[in-house]
Amino acid sequence: SRFAEYFTDPEAAHAGIARALEEGFITNYDLVLHPRTGLEKVVSFNASLFRDVEGHTRGIFASARDITQQRRLQEQLRESQLYNRSLIEASPDALVVVDPDLIITDVNEQMVKVTGYAREDLVGSPFKDYFTEPSQAVAGVRQTLERGSITNYELVLSPKDRRLRVVSLNASVFRDPEGRVKGIFASARDITEQRALEEKLQESQNYNRGLIEASVDSMVIVDPKLFITDVNEQMARLTHHTRKQLIGSSFAQLFTEPDRAAEGIRQTLERGFVTNYELVLNSKNSQQTPVSLSASVFRDVEGRVKGVFASARDI
Repeated sequence: SRFAEYFTDPEAAHAGIARALEEGFITNYDLVLHPRTGLEKVVSFNASLFRDVEGHTRGIFASARDITQQRRLQEQLRESQLYNRSLIEASPDALVVVDPDLIITDVNEQMVKVTGYAREDLVGSPFKDYFTEPSQAVAGVRQTLERGSITNYELVLSPKDRRLRVVSLNASVFRDPEGRVKGIFASARDITEQRALEEKLQESQNYNRGLIEASVDSMVIVDPKLFITDVNEQMARLTHHTRKQLIGSSFAQLFTEPDRAAEGIRQTLERGFVTNYELVLNSKNSQQTPVSLSASVFRDVEGRVKGVFASARDI
């Protein structure tokens, strides 16, 4: 019978025989066998010429090894690798693998974009070379190797375009099947904009606090339950209490007429403000100070009443 008729691709079978006849041999030549049972088998051929005593070619002698299971495992492995790789590449964070010698062994596309360097340039290069403080980058990798993981470890990335980026590193050790440490797997999240917003927020808070502390009047914030939530230094001096002692204490108890003080806060919450509301402040050393209270309601960004902001002027 014809050799080729037993395979799903007769042309490939013909081509294999032709190659063996032309080159003298073939190795690991894969074909799909189509047996009578209908269950196809992947076979790997090794074949070579054989000759008669006069040296004339008589044909080829081939061994066909069933590698169906091997091919199935290889396909499963390939699918697993593609799946894992797709997860890595889908990450919005830059991902990098670093070996115990601090050399980069793998990166995802996001790492390429963030650094501006090609994958070929990154793989095989020292991890520390891409940060403004190489020693800090080295310390982060070593801490991960020693402790097993690190979280929110901040570094400043120095990309190819020199536009510095602040990144937050989360990293953990990964091991081979025998448990030996192979390196670390790290994600670097770009938090440059977050840091810029935090700095602006800090500047705004410092500015606002500076204005409050610069006031010659005593200032106090009272919540709807009439407890003090904040004071300036002038209020602390006037009452002879520390700021820590005042915060969390009852606003009304600072005055000689607690009920009248409480009524002033209630009127503010109802009307939105009060002006020139006179009270007598009773300080820690029992010194009594007449004050004129001006107060208004303050709200959160959704418009909900958060409390009363009041200034007490010594009169």
